[in-house]
Amino acid sequence: MANMVKLGTHRPDELSGQATVEAVFLIPVMCVLLLILLQPALLLLNRLVMEMTANDVCRFVMTHDCKGMQSHPYNEAELYALRRLEAIPSVPILHEGFWTVEIQGDECLGEVVIHIEHKVKPLPLLQVGLGFGDTLDSKGLLTQQLDRKRILHSEFECEIGLEPFDWVAQREGVSCTS
Repeated sequence: MANMVKLGTHRPDELSGQATVEAVFLIPVMCVLLLILLQPALLLLNRLVMEMTANDVCRFVMTHDCKGMQSHPYNEAELYALRRLEAIPSVPILHEGFWTVEIQGDECLGEVVIHIEHKVKPLPLLQVGLGFGDTLDSKGLLTQQLDRKRILHSEFECEIGLEPFDWVAQREGVSCTS
């Protein structure tokens, strides 16, 4: 009975090791949870940069005047896309290897299709999980890709034309004075 302590009356050094034991257990669990949440956040960052790049390249191709040219300057559009994709550092967990950028279509065809692809080395914890799902290639890399198709002109523009002169002529032809 002499060793028993009454509730609410204990010496400070009797329970001082409890927090240390809890921390030893919780710190590794918190680190694993942080790593599990880190990889999807990094993939989302890559996806956002790829989306913005695809939209900007489509806008670049849409505003290019293809009339009177033998070929569309896809090299310029691809270089522009690669320059935009440099926002993602060449760190294996963000981007590893080369970017693949493929652009098809132009203003004359009425639509643009862009394909962007790259590889990412997943964090070790997720690499094991993804390896079971057969989503990794032979080098243990995850492929992240984006395909976008943009139609360049609305039906109104296709019916009347793209030149403002054609719009005025169309309006004058419908006027009440004719």
